[in-house]
Amino acid sequence: MKINPKELLFGILAAGTGVAALWLWHALIPELLLGSGMYDHLTYAIITVIISACFFACSAFFVTNHWVLYGAGALFGITPIFLTNLHGNDSALVLITLFFALLAIYRMQNETRYSCGFNPFKNMRAGLPYFFTAVACAGSIFYFGSLKQDEVVLSLLPRPAFNFTIRILREPLQSITGIPAFDPDETVDELLLSLLKSELQKKNIALNHVPKSEIAKMLASQRAEISARYGLHLTGKETATDVFYQTATDRIEDLARPYKSYLPYLSALAFFFALKAFTLPLYIVSVLITAGLIRLLITSKILTKEIVDMKVERVRLTS
Repeated sequence: MKINPKELLFGILAAGTGVAALWLWHALIPELLLGSGMYDHLTYAIITVIISACFFACSAFFVTNHWVLYGAGALFGITPIFLTNLHGNDSALVLITLFFALLAIYRMQNETRYSCGFNPFKNMRAGLPYFFTAVACAGSIFYFGSLKQDEVVLSLLPRPAFNFTIRILREPLQSITGIPAFDPDETVDELLLSLLKSELQKKNIALNHVPKSEIAKMLASQRAEISARYGLHLTGKETATDVFYQTATDRIEDLARPYKSYLPYLSALAFFFALKAFTLPLYIVSVLITAGLIRLLITSKILTKEIVDMKVERVRLTS
């Protein structure tokens, strides 16, 4: 069976850019788990997934050879299994990515085939969202495969989000706990020293009149009391945010202990919905770029407009 070289090229570009996009998302996940804020692969992952979406849409529109078209989709769909260390039944999660990848192609191809006119926006709306669902599924699989047992609880409460929340809720925390105004980046010793200073001021005693050795003893005593109350080991060098975060994750771990075996799946599911929401603007950009690309290909004579006759089936009441 002879294959049109242009169709083969579209299939190769769709598969190649799809695999490259997933490889970059796979490299990005550990950076997200670390929560360092240094996401070196993020820009490349976003650009590559948009390019991949454009070629997937064009392949669904213009590639008529099913082996080339669905072969490209299948290669994209099964890529996570080669990039992630999944064991046993967890490998079946890849089938979800494969299903949505093939469904995206099928929906766009059918919409193109049975529409009375060629409308790229309408055709992409029928299937391209499923492509980004496949991307979100693959990202969740990478996330699930990267989770370590001791990181499961941390994944439910990401450090960057927690730090941001602490800064927003700083004033309500002060009113609830009675702690005076504090900087989340202050160390435990600095915070305790502020508390000690305010207590001494109530007794009309200046802090600089208290011997440093006595201050050190009082700080050590307060650290030991906090450590005993919350089950922590404080040296005084930790920041206030570190203490709040450790206390929160310990509490979550205590509450979630009976369901610990389900936590990786719940965490991956939460990551899926977050990534799916993140891909919404990428979908809009991909639609606009693909429409522009098709117009450019028509102008450059790579694509040709033609008028075809279609037979339409209708169902009506019998006379």
